Amino acid sequence: LDEWKSMGTWEEDQEETLSIIRDKLGMDTFEKEEILKVIAICCTNTFSKFLEPDNEGAANRDNVTHGGMSKGTIEEALPEESLIIRTKIRLVYLLSAMMSHSCHPNAEQSIHGLSDNLLFVLRATRQIKCGDQIEISYTEILAPTINRQFNLLTSKLFVCHCTRCLDPTDLGSYASALKCTICMKKTPDKIGYILACPTNTDQWQCSKCKSKFSTVNIQNLVFKIHDELEKVIDSPLTGVVDMEKHLKKYSKFLHPHNGMLTRIKYNLCGQYGRMPGYTLMEMTEKQLQRKKELCTEMMEVLDLLQPGRTSRRGLILYELHMALLLLGKMNLTSDPGAKKDLKKSLKCLKESLEILKDEPLNTFAGQLYLGAKSSAPDIETFINSLVK
Repeated sequence: LDEWKSMGTWEEDQEETLSIIRDKLGMDTFEKEEILKVIAICCTNTFSKFLEPDNEGAANRDNVTHGGMSKGTIEEALPEESLIIRTKIRLVYLLSAMMSHSCHPNAEQSIHGLSDNLLFVLRATRQIKCGDQIEISYTEILAPTINRQFNLLTSKLFVCHCTRCLDPTDLGSYASALKCTICMKKTPDKIGYILACPTNTDQWQCSKCKSKFSTVNIQNLVFKIHDELEKVIDSPLTGVVDMEKHLKKYSKFLHPHNGMLTRIKYNLCGQYGRMPGYTLMEMTEKQLQRKKELCTEMMEVLDLLQPGRTSRRGLILYELHMALLLLGKMNLTSDPGAKKDLKKSLKCLKESLEILKDEPLNTFAGQLYLGAKSSAPDIETFINSLVK
């Protein structure tokens, strides 16, 4: 409790909750400190879930979406009424609350809907050896280290020391790297990347010219870019053009796989094919190629940061399947590689279905699985008829 009280305005932020418990619910026999202690325990140990009118949201560990794409992107496929402001509830699962965190987890969780009594399901995403800890992520896996550490410190009161957080390259993904401004001026054709110094937490250093930058300046820049991009991503009004505009703007300063750019690319994977003017039947060959490019890049990032059988992988595989299917069909008579695209499309669809079959049916991923499963036999027959 003392730790939470030391976190800025935390105690002030609980005044409304205190008022509801003591005044509206009439539980005035409990002292303020007793209630705050329970709230502090909940902040540390509970899971949160958003309930929606017709399609309840996927499980979150606090405020971070794990498997589904952000509102305004892939969820555009959902009925309009399901995008109404959602109700957030906190849930306590005594055994699950004991699981450790890692920014390179080996498991992921989902919480079913009210009709399934909010069933908590934990799945291994890759092989876990006997004796190894089962680890989930409490934060957004795609985010740069600075943002993940800030989120964990302010929401869970700890600093993560997992293998990824201790690696300046984010396991080779460069999810935290920035382009070196010194290199950009001196050798624009050979730009190095600014990475955290493992031996000096006060400095970052260019991998090429070895120029040094203060951690404070890097943090300020990262938080500024993060805040702007989160507003763009979270707005249901942001379409493909605006997403691409911001991606181009910040690609000048960030590594192509920086987590802040990857978040935009992840959303674009779903927007291409669903947003007005960019539906599957409206997209040009160039736009389909862009969707394929984005999905392929996302798969490369996921193989490093979130490997294995994850819901996010299942969703991207489905998006890649659609791009490959339409491109293959479009170019069948003119491109010798079209048949390869069609075969790969079918392979992606099958792997996607194998992953998404375990998703709660009240989530977008679960609904996507039901629709894709029903059409899969016809798609397989169609592709086989073309690649003979």
